[in-house]
Amino acid sequence: MRILFGVLLAVVCYVITISLTGIQLFFDIPSICIICVPMICYFPLSGNGRIIIEYIKKSFQKTPQYSKFELENISAALSNAMKMTAGLAAYGFFYGLISALYNLSDLRRLGPAIAISLLSSFYSITIVFFVFFPTKVWAELELKERKKERRRIQ
Repeated sequence: MRILFGVLLAVVCYVITISLTGIQLFFDIPSICIICVPMICYFPLSGNGRIIIEYIKKSFQKTPQYSKFELENISAALSNAMKMTAGLAAYGFFYGLISALYNLSDLRRLGPAIAISLLSSFYSITIVFFVFFPTKVWAELELKERKKERRRIQ
């Protein structure tokens, strides 16, 4: 549920940003493709997608209970997803930067190349901090809470 809430929060932030500045400034198809296409391929191939989907399904139960093993898997899957997203941010940044430097003589191509560079990083940072990070922190706090309870019982 936290992942879906994070997605909703990110969308609301994008809508507010777009409404204040104009849609053409924050909507860039190449930047979105640089981030989303590899992520769509990464999740099924890595197995992390299955763990995250199971978490989302279970979070819709009235009182979801997660085992220690499930919480560790969720934390690890989200940690891997965050690393992948950070790598995609770096890839998008350097891709746009190299395109900008390659086309330095053509000023009409300079702006879109820099936009790819900055917006792909912006999209990645937004996904990490609004979607993955809060859920990972929750899972780790749950694990720490259970360790404290076990120590009190012993």
